[in-house]
Amino acid sequence: MPTATFTTEAHSSASSSTSAVIPLKAAQAVASPAPNGAASTSSPTSAAGSSSTVSTLRSLYARAARAFLYKDAALTHSLLASALPLIPPRPSSNLNDHNDPFADHRRKWDILRITLEVTAYTAPPEDLSSLPDSLRSNAVLSPASLITGLHARSVQFFEPEQKQPFYRPWIPWQVLVTLALGSVKTGCPSVGKSLVEDWLAARGAEPVENGQDPKDMEGYEKVLEAYCLNVLPALDEWDYAKDFLEYENELDATRKEGLTSALSSLHAEAQYAARPRTPPTIPAPSSSASSSASSSAQTTPRPSRSPSPTPSSSSHSSTSTHTAVPLTPKARPQNGAAHPNGLTPLSPTPMHARKQTPASSAATSRTVTPLPGAPRPVAKFRSPSGGSRAQATSPANGHVSALVSALSNGNPVPTTSTSPPPGAFALVRALIQPYIASIPAPRLVLAFVLCALLPMLSLVLSMRRRRLLAGRGPGGSQVAADVRRRLGVVQTGVWRRLWEEVGRAVGDTVRMGGRGLV
Repeated sequence: MPTATFTTEAHSSASSSTSAVIPLKAAQAVASPAPNGAASTSSPTSAAGSSSTVSTLRSLYARAARAFLYKDAALTHSLLASALPLIPPRPSSNLNDHNDPFADHRRKWDILRITLEVTAYTAPPEDLSSLPDSLRSNAVLSPASLITGLHARSVQFFEPEQKQPFYRPWIPWQVLVTLALGSVKTGCPSVGKSLVEDWLAARGAEPVENGQDPKDMEGYEKVLEAYCLNVLPALDEWDYAKDFLEYENELDATRKEGLTSALSSLHAEAQYAARPRTPPTIPAPSSSASSSASSSAQTTPRPSRSPSPTPSSSSHSSTSTHTAVPLTPKARPQNGAAHPNGLTPLSPTPMHARKQTPASSAATSRTVTPLPGAPRPVAKFRSPSGGSRAQATSPANGHVSALVSALSNGNPVPTTSTSPPPGAFALVRALIQPYIASIPAPRLVLAFVLCALLPMLSLVLSMRRRRLLAGRGPGGSQVAADVRRRLGVVQTGVWRRLWEEVGRAVGDTVRMGGRGLV
């Protein structure tokens, strides 16, 4: 039965490559090289299609990058799904990237896809239903499985359409650095270390393969930077990173020194962060300083405003910040008579005794100032019996006396009283009180009866019996009493005998305890 068979023939040009699907019957007709006219006709068409696809990819990438920055994972994933099918595979493994118009887009879109999946894995949104199914299914994978799967997909994505006989899997260094940093972010830097070491081992074996330039050191420097400053520190292999940079012989001295200094700085920061933090110790103030500070804070009033810049001519104490200042200014008496001690009265005067004072006197009445010609102020202290006694003050401590007299009507200064130390009985009671509180009430009553009441009763009865025996005196009466006691024991009942035995046992126990035998 005849079947329709198709074959594919690739036509290469200097700018791009196209593939045509032709029937098998027409294969013999085109087996010979195509004429120059046909090649020149298909080349402009292929170039026009490639340029339109590149423009579409460029516009889609701008939208996808903006959506990723705004953390719109659904839109970014949809744009990725729309753009990736437009990127054709690499034409050949030995084709230089400069001759491939899709080389940059292939790298950028793969890096964006890896970054999106790693970000959704490490920092998922609160609403997981907003994520696409493919991103939501990555949550059940382990970090190592995720990075390994991303690497395998990138290798397949960059696999050429036409492979050489000895082709090795290859990815660009930009994608490798992204995978290495993703392994550190997901918490599996060992996978990133193996990927970088495999890339370094395969590097330089065949420089022409995969379009690599043996003199291009940019990719090598970036891979070493990610390897020594991110991957190895995440594994806590600081010494290995320093040894690797020390024995590396391809980088120039300046770049190697920069990497070494950056590694040393990172190591110092890690050691400082791992050091245990101790809270700063604040020296406690001495008891004398604290007591003086508290007493001064309690007895010293704070002025409601700054003191007047013009000092008083009558007393230097008016400019002191420790001057007693009343809350409201008080007016002088109508007759102009001063207070007996030469000070303006601090207590409010009756309404009929007040009169309007000028602004100058009201402004200066905030300070206690003696009147002109008045004697020095004499502080009056109220005695406990209700009387008053006067005590003359020297000019040096006149403002102190005024302060004490002004504060005498306020709250008294608290005085600290020292209580005597507790006695031995209080200590014993505090020691046994928790144990007594834990015992139930019936058991406590029973223990009190057996340990306290019965011994006391037995002791009282014993003392009474001894007193009676001593009153009768020695002789036949004593013998008769002993015989009577023995006969009484024989004639007593069981309960009385039990009671006497219990009393005797408790009494013996008390006596032995008092002598220190128990």
